[in-house]
Amino acid sequence: MKLISYARTSTDDKGQRPERQHEQNRAWAARHGGEVVLMVGDDGVSGVTPWQSRHGLLFVPEHYDGVDGIIITSVDRLTRAGPEEFWVSIRGIREAYGLDVYFTNMAPDASSYHSGVVWTIDALSAAGWLENHRAATKAGMASKGVTGGRPRKLLTEAELERVGELRLADVGWRKVAAIINEDRGVHQLATPEARRRRSISYKSIQTQAQEAGIA
Repeated sequence: MKLISYARTSTDDKGQRPERQHEQNRAWAARHGGEVVLMVGDDGVSGVTPWQSRHGLLFVPEHYDGVDGIIITSVDRLTRAGPEEFWVSIRGIREAYGLDVYFTNMAPDASSYHSGVVWTIDALSAAGWLENHRAATKAGMASKGVTGGRPRKLLTEAELERVGELRLADVGWRKVAAIINEDRGVHQLATPEARRRRSISYKSIQTQAQEAGIA
């Protein structure tokens, strides 16, 4: 079984280092008769960023030619946006590339997605994992004296560039927000909660754009 090792980091936290994640992925592959043939990743990318917006997951054909799947250390390295986004990511990667997704904290038969039953079980498991990570994040923020919930939703560099192009074309801020959220696939999500987590307000976009020198 040939695998692509994927790592994601969003902070300087020691446990998130990409080298550590790739090491865990290679060890998992070796234990289960597999081999990591390529290492990819995203540095400084939030866990709520959709998989379609991550350079590390946008494979060119030679990346996945002859590869059986992707190995990731844990659910939160793929997404922290909730179980629905977990489902969307897994299914999207499988449909786009024909690759299964494996996690080092799950047995191979429980983390390959060949049936709806297994998908549902793992989605429920993901919900538990994500809830634990939310609690850990809040505790970490509290220890640093940070209050008021999670930090604001951030635009990617590509999104900021897109905002700049739209503003040069005299597009209003509310319309800019609608376009950015459409690009993020917000309206394709089934539940209001999932849409709320993915979407970004025009005020947040305006503030970040102005901080980047975009009028």
